[in-house]
Amino acid sequence: MGDEDGVVVVSKEIIEEVFAKAEKKLAYEQNSLSEIAEYIRKRKEGNPERTIEPSWFKNKTVNFEIVK
Repeated sequence: MGDEDGVVVVSKEIIEEVFAKAEKKLAYEQNSLSEIAEYIRKRKEGNPERTIEPSWFKNKTVNFEIVK
């Protein structure tokens, strides 16, 4: 496989697993872009009802103190 970023060789023994993971990652990225676009739209309307960080980030940083 290849794109503008480079080329990768995948063994035929694991190609199905690689494709499944790639499709999952693509769906995650598409969802992220949709959420960002929705956030920007709402913010422009003056309605930033939430933050934009992903849930995994919030879960990992819950124990940290935010200093402003």
